[in-house]
Amino acid sequence: MPLPLTELHSLVIQTIPIHRKNLIEDLENILSVKNKPTDKKIYTQYLRVILKHIPQRELKNKDPEWMWICQEVFSDSFNK
Repeated sequence: MPLPLTELHSLVIQTIPIHRKNLIEDLENILSVKNKPTDKKIYTQYLRVILKHIPQRELKNKDPEWMWICQEVFSDSFNK
């Protein structure tokens, strides 16, 4: 069972730099949709937003740390 989206969102938002306003707004908009937070589709939409804002390749050491942490938080949320 995945981590509730509200908890996942809280962890992800903590990792994203404030200057990444578009990403933060896009993620906030996902939560404002009238879908149920436990609906599997909303997790997919949430991931798509994250992927839209990070490189479409494997992350490299030179990529910002927030991208690595965000990826780990999302991945780990399904392993708990």
